[in-house]
Amino acid sequence: MTVTAKSHDKLLWGVRFTGSSVDPGPMLIGTLWMDGAREQAYPGEPTRALLFTTRAAAREFCRYQMALWSLGDSIVRQWRVQPVRVREVVAEVAGAKTRLRCGKSARTSTSRSPAPPATVSA
Repeated sequence: MTVTAKSHDKLLWGVRFTGSSVDPGPMLIGTLWMDGAREQAYPGEPTRALLFTTRAAAREFCRYQMALWSLGDSIVRQWRVQPVRVREVVAEVAGAKTRLRCGKSARTSTSRSPAPPATVSA
């Protein structure tokens, strides 16, 4: 991977989830775990890990979740979250250039409304 001036490499804090009977190992949780239903901010927005800039903020989120889960049934009470140090790297991929035309990507398909039906005069 080629790192360009337009990339960033940040140390942040994520949240590790364990205790699920469905998932055998720990996993980083994502933004879907935030309070309230969250809709995509824009079409095609990817899911992201739930990240914090400070350990204190990550710990507070974990304390809040654990307090909620302590009131749940026996399965939910087994769930655990803890802050973990993560590295977020976002970099342009070399060779993946995309031309723009009229503000739209030339590689993506655009949805167009169908052409009106042709009229036939007799």
